[in-house]
Amino acid sequence: MSAGDIRDRQQDVFSGRRARDVRRASLSRQARLQVAHIGVALCLTLGIVATGGVRARPAAASLSVTPSYNIVDLGTLPGGSSSSALAINAHGQIVGSATTSTDQEHAVLWQDRQIIDLGTLPGGTHSTAVAAGERGQIVGFSDADYSPTRAVLWQNGQITDLGTLPGDISSAATALNQRGQIVGSSSTHAVLWQAGRITDLGLLPGGTYSQAQSINDEGQVVGWADVPPPPPPHVSNHVFLWQAGTGMRDLGDPGTSLSISRATRDVSINSLGQVIAAWVGVGKDVHTYMWRDGAWSTELAPDYSGSDINTRGQTVGTLLLGVGLGYWARPALWPGPSGVLDLGTLANGRSGTAAAINDQGQIVGQSQIEPPPIGQPSAGPWHAVAWQPSAGSPPTTASQ
Repeated sequence: MSAGDIRDRQQDVFSGRRARDVRRASLSRQARLQVAHIGVALCLTLGIVATGGVRARPAAASLSVTPSYNIVDLGTLPGGSSSSALAINAHGQIVGSATTSTDQEHAVLWQDRQIIDLGTLPGGTHSTAVAAGERGQIVGFSDADYSPTRAVLWQNGQITDLGTLPGDISSAATALNQRGQIVGSSSTHAVLWQAGRITDLGLLPGGTYSQAQSINDEGQVVGWADVPPPPPPHVSNHVFLWQAGTGMRDLGDPGTSLSISRATRDVSINSLGQVIAAWVGVGKDVHTYMWRDGAWSTELAPDYSGSDINTRGQTVGTLLLGVGLGYWARPALWPGPSGVLDLGTLANGRSGTAAAINDQGQIVGQSQIEPPPIGQPSAGPWHAVAWQPSAGSPPTTASQ
C-alpha cells in the first residue's frame, strides 16, 4: 500500500472530507479509488488466469512492455462504484477499500471469489485496510464517533481500536509482519503496537514529525521523519530505520538531483533489509532509490515512484508520463526484462497504479475502467485490480 496514500487519506479524514480516491496523488502524483464483478473469481487465490484478461500494452518508448501479466478486475461492493487494492499476502488475500451503495468508503477483503465488507468502528463511515498478515490479521484505520481516525485491527470477525499515545486523539496503522507487530503513526510520531502495548519510536534529532511505513519479519521498521532544513541538494525529509535495541537511525537521502522542495513519500523494506524510497515534488518530479549494502543506489528509473518491494528485490509503483493537458500514470514493475515493465490497465482505462507485490510476484493496485475526460487524467471511476504472472513467465530480480 502506498503509505503516501495513507497520509493523504488521513489528512482527508482529519479535515472532515470524505476520502474518496485511494491514490489520487499518483496522477498529479497519485490517483485514488472506484458495480460489477462481485462474483468475479479471485484469480490470484485460485492460481488461474481470468478469461478476457488484458495484456500489458505500450505506454511510452521508455517502457519495457511484454505480455507477461494478466489483469483481473476485482470489482466493488454491491451498489458501489469504486475500489482500490492496497496489499496482498502470500495466500493471495487482498485488502483495500471500496465504496458502498451509500457512497461511504469501507475496508474490504477479497478472498474465495467474493468481496467482504470489513466495516468501521462504532459510529464511523469510512475505513481502509492497508495490510494483511498470514494469520488472518488485517490492519488499517477507521473513523469513529469519537475520533477522526484510529488505527484498527480486524481479526476473527472483530474490529479493535489499537489506540494512541497518551494525549493523542488520532492514529493510523500502515503495516504488520508475521510476528504480529504493527506499525504506523499516532498524531506526529511513528509508533509500534505489539502485545497490546504501543511504543513511541521517536524522532530524528531536531525533528518534529515521523511516520512508520513498513516493517519486515525481523522487526526492522522504516519510514520517514523530518530534520532541520539542510542546504541543497539535500532535503528536510529523511528515511529512518528503527530496530529494537538500537532505536532510530537516520538513513538520510540520496542527495543527488534532489531539491529542497521534495518530500519523502513511500518507504518499504523487505526481509533482506533492502529499502526503497520515493521522493516526490511537483508534477512528474519523482525519484525512487534503493538502500542496500549500507548505501543508496542510483535512481531506479526516471519518473518512477516505487511503492513496495518483495524478497526478490522486485518493486512496484507508478510511472508518471506527461501529456499535453496533464500527467497520467501507468502501473509499473521494476526491474522488468529490460527496464521498467508497464503492467497494463483494464481495457478501457488509461491510467493505473500498482500498490503492492508479494513474494510470488502477484501484484495489486487499481485501474481506471473508462477513458477520463480530456484534461482530467485522474478522473474515475477506478476499480481494484490484480496482475497475475502468466504461466511460464520467468521472475525478474533486482540482481538481473
